Amino acid sequence: MAPIDDVKAFLLLHGLETEQTAYGLRGELECGGRRYLYKIGRAHDGGNEVSVRPLPERLIWWFWRENLEGIAKLLLDARARVEEGQAKSWLEALRHLDSTMSALWPDDPDAL
Repeated sequence: MAPIDDVKAFLLLHGLETEQTAYGLRGELECGGRRYLYKIGRAHDGGNEVSVRPLPERLIWWFWRENLEGIAKLLLDARARVEEGQAKSWLEALRHLDSTMSALWPDDPDAL
């Protein structure tokens, strides 16, 4: 698994700026005319997760991958789908790419 600094550098190389937090990485993305807040870090089960919240909504979606590289690839692949017109929004593209997506947790205090 790549260190968090390597994932941060990889995302920056592809135009996604993130900041390091105690949890992992956090950033904002504008895609398809909407802004999103996302957070990348370790899941309780030892895998890796990303939470995505369309702004200004409070609803949060969670996606899991085995490693941080998988999370970074998921985020970039979803952005590419929107840019290519295959999805209307980043969240729609993420949901289409990830069949293991979690349920919606609108009031999770540990989320974003």
